[in-house]
Amino acid sequence: MSATTSDKTLQQAKRNQAFENNPATANGQCPLKAGEIAIHPVRYAIDESPARGSAQGPNPLPNGWSAGHLPKLKTRSYTLRQLRDGWLYVWDETDRTLHEYQVEGHQFTRHKWGSAQLGEDERNNPGDSKPYLLYPKRSRLLIAYSPVQWTWRLCEKMRSNPQEQKRWMRALNLPQYCTQMQAAHAAPIREIGSAVADILAGGEAPTFKSCLVAANKDDSSRPCKQPIDQALILGSVPDQDSALFVALDDPMAIVDDLAMNLQGRWLELAAADKQHANKINSATLIQGLCGVKLDPFIPKSVLANPSRKQAFIKDAHNLLDSEAQLLNHSGSDATLTLKSLQVQRAQQQFRTNWGNPPSGPKWRALVEEWQQKKTWREDVRFDEAWSYLQERSDETERLNAHIQRSESDLLAWLKSLSPKAEEVFYDPCHPQQSTDLLDTMANLYEQLGASDTGKQWLCEQYGEPTTLAGLALFNFSAELSALIDKISANFTTYGAIDNQGRQADGSGQAHGGLSDTTSEVSRANEVKSVLDLPSVQASNLYKNLSDPGKRAFETLRNVVGQKAKDSWNLMAFVLLPALSTKFAPKVRIFAFSVTQVLVSTEISTQTRLILDPEFAKKNRQWQMQVAQLEKNIKGLQRTLALPGKGPDKRSARIQLLELEQKRGTLNLQRPNEVIGSVATETKISNVQTRQVNAWLATLGQSELLEQLQLKAKSATGYAARSRQWINQELGGSLPVLVAGLNVWNFINSLDKARNDGIFSADELRTVGANAAYTANALMALWTVPAWNKWASLKAVVNEKTVQLAQVGVKAWGINTQYRSLARSLALRTAGMAAFGAIAAGVEAWQVSKDIDKVTSAGETYALRTKQITLGLMSVVAGVQLVGSALGFWFGFAWVMSNPATIIIALLGVIYLIASMVANQYKREGLRLWLYRSSWGKSPTWTHSDEHHKEELRTLKEICLRPSLAARASTLPYYGRGPRIYTGFWLQLLLPSELAGASVKLQPAMVDSGWFSDSLMQGMADKFYDQFLEGHWAPIEQFGQPPAQRPNGPLPGDTLYPDGTQHRLWQTWIAYQRPPVLELEVRYPEQVLESTNGQGYMFRVDIGTSSSEADLKSDAFSKEPNSDMVLSSQSTRWLSLQVPHTSK
Repeated sequence: MSATTSDKTLQQAKRNQAFENNPATANGQCPLKAGEIAIHPVRYAIDESPARGSAQGPNPLPNGWSAGHLPKLKTRSYTLRQLRDGWLYVWDETDRTLHEYQVEGHQFTRHKWGSAQLGEDERNNPGDSKPYLLYPKRSRLLIAYSPVQWTWRLCEKMRSNPQEQKRWMRALNLPQYCTQMQAAHAAPIREIGSAVADILAGGEAPTFKSCLVAANKDDSSRPCKQPIDQALILGSVPDQDSALFVALDDPMAIVDDLAMNLQGRWLELAAADKQHANKINSATLIQGLCGVKLDPFIPKSVLANPSRKQAFIKDAHNLLDSEAQLLNHSGSDATLTLKSLQVQRAQQQFRTNWGNPPSGPKWRALVEEWQQKKTWREDVRFDEAWSYLQERSDETERLNAHIQRSESDLLAWLKSLSPKAEEVFYDPCHPQQSTDLLDTMANLYEQLGASDTGKQWLCEQYGEPTTLAGLALFNFSAELSALIDKISANFTTYGAIDNQGRQADGSGQAHGGLSDTTSEVSRANEVKSVLDLPSVQASNLYKNLSDPGKRAFETLRNVVGQKAKDSWNLMAFVLLPALSTKFAPKVRIFAFSVTQVLVSTEISTQTRLILDPEFAKKNRQWQMQVAQLEKNIKGLQRTLALPGKGPDKRSARIQLLELEQKRGTLNLQRPNEVIGSVATETKISNVQTRQVNAWLATLGQSELLEQLQLKAKSATGYAARSRQWINQELGGSLPVLVAGLNVWNFINSLDKARNDGIFSADELRTVGANAAYTANALMALWTVPAWNKWASLKAVVNEKTVQLAQVGVKAWGINTQYRSLARSLALRTAGMAAFGAIAAGVEAWQVSKDIDKVTSAGETYALRTKQITLGLMSVVAGVQLVGSALGFWFGFAWVMSNPATIIIALLGVIYLIASMVANQYKREGLRLWLYRSSWGKSPTWTHSDEHHKEELRTLKEICLRPSLAARASTLPYYGRGPRIYTGFWLQLLLPSELAGASVKLQPAMVDSGWFSDSLMQGMADKFYDQFLEGHWAPIEQFGQPPAQRPNGPLPGDTLYPDGTQHRLWQTWIAYQRPPVLELEVRYPEQVLESTNGQGYMFRVDIGTSSSEADLKSDAFSKEPNSDMVLSSQSTRWLSLQVPHTSK
């Protein structure tokens, strides 16, 4: 019940309902005896949202009622509701009169037309308000609801056009109703409480929260129509037996409700995306990195269904697991049988759900890849991430399906609306009504433009408008749309607005068409053809336009310049994809720009299009310049593809880069047949008229060219210019006009230590341990055979027969031979034990440092075990050393006895196992990223926006990591004296993502005498030049640089076909010292943003065998590397242009 209805009024209405004013002798009055019939209009409306799994809302249409004349819906259902506040019009065919009522609440107020109201668009002459209409029973009525007051033009149109009356208004034949007691879309008024959702006969009032017009005032931003008790109507009508209610159509209300329904679905999806986007993105990366690509094995019908696709992947993962275990079997026959049974069960499960399981070489390769990534999957919560993706996929599929159904409902209604605004009772000649309808359409465009289906339908409607939405850009006027099409066709064909070869005012020679072949002399004398508002208004085409057409055009210009500017610009932006021959003919594409010029005053009060009569000449000259430039570029490309000297290749590469830049500049200087201009001062407040004219004259090409040239010179300046451009408020019309003209004119991208030149403290410890182990191995090489040979020798000492090592050296006394052998054996044993003790001790020290860098508890346990084992090995070796040293006085056979050997062997086994386990847990690079990712076993990042951004940046830095390999060249070496170095080969492997970009290189030779002497000082420039005097080599040659310095010309550049993942730069550097190189590789900021001001830092100690440089920079640290020469000193930056894919 309405809160505005007082209890006293309602009680009186209920008494009136119960005690009708009928004759005392009658049970009810026959409608035939009634002189007048009371009518209460209601409307077909969208019901509240239905329960999940149902399309029927809580307030269905009454039994016997049908909404068959309305489009069928998938997500909502129809109901009956009170009319919205607005206007009601009744045409009495019998009396030939048109009555106007204002609807407020459940009351209808008649506005009688006196002399003061005639001819006026806004009429106000209210009479009494009643909850019903009252008409003689002889009247044949046509009734229509309108959300706005009809303009006088529309009133006259409806009074004089019987065809449109019947098409737009609801017919109600009262004489027929009185005889048959029934009528289409009508019922006796006693049934109104049970039939109309918000007119109550008792029970709880509906809320209609999911409709634009709610039933309560909880949301002040939406209109409200509060429910009422049926007594307020039944208690007021003169006769309840003869009175009826009739349901009218309110198409714009239904469209508004369906748009709100669609918007709600988009908001649900947006909320889910905002909540889960980062988590989904990370999980998808984990699945892609740790899983395998199953798309080639997934049926097309499954690929299209996200939930079925995830179910397929789950079964495929089970199959991969079982087959990988069987493929890598290394156990007993019993476990082999068990694994075979597991494979059979997995295959049977797959066969049941999806058909025959995959097989063949590609599948076997996939199984091997799955097995290879097992360690990666163990570092992340792979199953949890996959389950999460499946859950989110189901939710996303559900939300998208709901969006598609909601969108189809809205499209069904929009397709049913005629192109004429008058059919929904809006007059496009009235400024406020035109503004309101444009605002409504802008909201619909925004909703539909968010999906491919909706956007395609809008684009198709622009190309060939058949509905109200299709003519929104033209103020819903088919006549205005046709006029602009005709103007566009004439202007692009004849150079004139009228098709008579002259401009509308009779001046100016017309353009001879796009294929004009007039002589250049006469063409030079032509006056440029101009299309602007004055010339259009002076044309015969415009003069022949009907008066409503002219008024619609002027109204459109007026409202677009004021309240409807944002709405009109939004629709124009949404329709930019329609500027394609896929959706619209060429003339319709040009009409888009014509509309901007004629309608929008945002750029200036008089914006115009200019057709250049010298376009053919300019275009021929431009094409000749392009052809010559392309010829020069291909010539240089052929030169680079052939063998040649390094300096010559570098020179050709520099020239090629200059020509490619010139080509880019030339492409932005392409002549345009039609350009824009402003004839008056621009209305864009922060830009001068001269600048606007420059943009329109070049269609934005000048601005882009300036930005690209600045980008080549200064990254900082380019970034500042870009920000300034983006933040510049240019309005909506200028960008749309430039885009439209551009589209139209266009129709006419291993061993760590050996590789390092300067050892860190950790590396020095490792080198020390390795050296000790090497010495220990050498001593063992000499000791063990000697022990086996000499230790068992026997002789008589103090009248006892003993073995050589069972007594001290001195015990052999004068037995010189045995004394010498015992002494030698003791010394060798002592040496072996000493080096063993040193090696184990130093490595234990190194392990203690490694423990500080562990990434998991498992790695900690393994390293601790290894450290303890090494300590025990050091102790045992120390005891052996002491025993060997005492061998001069005491027996030392126990040093190499079986117990000692067994202890060392056991410790060695433990050491080996601990080392293997530690290596299994050792993580770096991509594996470390996986382990620390938000889905890793030890996450460093959360799913917050900031952390997610850093997580992705780190992954990008790891994945785009370049590789560096080098090999020194020397003069022939015969094993005597020092090597004489001549230089070294350098190979730089870059990812294909850098194609077309310029990579910065900063080399440094780590040498105390680098360039210190006069000879090297003179070579400095040549040294740097040689880094850029190489060639692009086949990527399979990486890691295999030549062994000798180049002899003759360098090979030609390799052409990399589409799909090549890398680019390989190879060059030879002359350098006459033992080469130790540091190199910093820095990518452009738009490819990879550095967090510490450094690029990728490499160092390599270049030997005569190929060695790969070690990466010193850490993607996980924001602190700059400080262990290198380049960390504190700078040399010279070199620019290396990475080639595009060959075509």
